[in-house]
Amino acid sequence: MGKKDKKDKKKKELIEVEEVVPEELKVDHSEAQSPDTLTTSTTSTTTTTTTPVVTMNLDEIDDAVGSGSHIAALGMMLKNFKLNSDLTHMTVPGSFILPRSSLSFFAENYAAHFDLLIKANGIKDDKERMFQVYRYYMSTFKVYDDLTKKPLNPVLGETLQGSASLPDAENGAKQHVQVIAEQIQHHPFPISCTMAYNKEAGVSAAYFMPARTNFMGTYFKFTLDGDFVIKLEQHDEEYRISMATIAVRFLRNFSEFVGKTKMTSNKHDYRIKTTLYPKPLLYGSYNAMEATVYKGKEKLQKIKGCWDQEITINSEYKKNDHTTFFKRKGMTPSIIQTPHTLYETDSSNVWRGVFEAADKKAPKEMTREKSKVEEAQRKLAADRKAKGMPWVPIHFHKKGDDWYLNENEYIQ
Repeated sequence: MGKKDKKDKKKKELIEVEEVVPEELKVDHSEAQSPDTLTTSTTSTTTTTTTPVVTMNLDEIDDAVGSGSHIAALGMMLKNFKLNSDLTHMTVPGSFILPRSSLSFFAENYAAHFDLLIKANGIKDDKERMFQVYRYYMSTFKVYDDLTKKPLNPVLGETLQGSASLPDAENGAKQHVQVIAEQIQHHPFPISCTMAYNKEAGVSAAYFMPARTNFMGTYFKFTLDGDFVIKLEQHDEEYRISMATIAVRFLRNFSEFVGKTKMTSNKHDYRIKTTLYPKPLLYGSYNAMEATVYKGKEKLQKIKGCWDQEITINSEYKKNDHTTFFKRKGMTPSIIQTPHTLYETDSSNVWRGVFEAADKKAPKEMTREKSKVEEAQRKLAADRKAKGMPWVPIHFHKKGDDWYLNENEYIQ
């Protein structure tokens, strides 16, 4: 076994936990279709690949959920999936739609405890400043309770905007954070730009890389490519943090962050390598993590704990004198408030019909309203293609490999 094979095996072991599949969900995946060939309505199928088509009747699945057979309905969906198949663009029935756009998730998480990041601005020591940025990074982790429903994929050009009041600074000054997000690409894979910032402080946190969802047999794997980018203009400093994988353990009814991440700075050679552990089947802790602080190649300190509870740190790498580093439990997140005037492309406008159907608890209507939005998008894409007009994002622009918010978009 080569070095790459060993590395891939180790990475796979870190996320995969042996799980027992209920009889109702046991399906033969050998003849399952690719999600690209799934039926998107009760009257049509797509045959864009040579994979055998297995009709997924969305109304039938909604009816199964309505009759109280949720596990049976889930099994009806799963039988269409191949192992490791990409579900990013999959169409799901209304009963499995979470009535909110996935644009909101990053925005909410980045804004929730943004005061921790602003606080880093006042720290002169390089290592202590990185520690404060790391505390903020730990605060951006959040898992959601409803694991049986898929959030809406943002349409091209969809936006989200808002702001949140933060806890007062230590000197009593008022603090806030602005948030803006835009879906800048839909095919071949979706890319959304999300930024949380405080212009006055010169502090920002952004993510703008592809996200993919795969079916892994006993869980869904949500992969975030690229880096989480944090900037502190006062220090002319940029932190980059590789993103963890999210495993949705639908058989055990929880989701978790798993895998390895690394935080680096462009100003010094301190770095933090983090391992996020999966919850074992028996015993063990939820959301366990462990990290090593480096200066160059030298190991300085260890950080460990559970990111949703308490994290501790020791004074030296080999010492067992851990003290509290960050206590997440009991923290109150700041809530994003939307402005009175919204862009026509705002998620609340784009998906209004779906949200209203969800309020009425009408899953079939949710499916129809979602299909209307998607059909309108296909027509717009065909029109742009016919006219030779490529899509150009409205609020963000690309420079090098990164995306930046347009200067005239910043709000003080």
